Amino acid sequence: MIAIIIFSMLALSFAVIEVFSNSQVITTDRRAKTQNVLVYVVEHSAKQIARTVGNPVIAAVMDCAAGVAGDTGVRFYVDSAADYISAGDGVPGTGGDHWRAYRFRSETAFPTDDRFQVWYCARCDDAGCTSCNTPWGSIILARRVTDVSYSYNSDNSYFDLSMTACWDPQQASTTADCGDPENPTVTMKTRVHMPAVSVR
Repeated sequence: MIAIIIFSMLALSFAVIEVFSNSQVITTDRRAKTQNVLVYVVEHSAKQIARTVGNPVIAAVMDCAAGVAGDTGVRFYVDSAADYISAGDGVPGTGGDHWRAYRFRSETAFPTDDRFQVWYCARCDDAGCTSCNTPWGSIILARRVTDVSYSYNSDNSYFDLSMTACWDPQQASTTADCGDPENPTVTMKTRVHMPAVSVR
């Protein structure tokens, strides 16, 4: 009888350890994958935005407030040839310098397949970046992003970026909220200094 009780306790202990460790491994794996998504977008953004340049005609080298094509976003003018020479006329594509942009497609985006994505345009067709030389949505840097915040400090020439991602943002509205152990959330922030702007 004692042997049966001890065996039952051991079996129960192993089952509890199995459930607990499995839950921890799944949560950690999901958090790591979500973090990797954000690392890629933040690093991509930092690299591209650091190339921002200004000239006497285009004083607003960064625009965060207006957004991009109706979405939260940022557009910026880059020195694509890295020659520190601006075209001077403000026309995208002249002299190689041009506008680039990021767009965040929030939970209200339509169609619904576009939700929680960050899009990138390597060359805008116009200064407002309403259209892109490749169709908007053809370069998707990330899915699972639930919040994005952009801000530009023109006095000190730096750009702040904050992003939050959730393992399954679609699930958040049905079963597990973002931040639950089954649906972890990760937030990343960075500050990008733009030397090409500060010395113009």
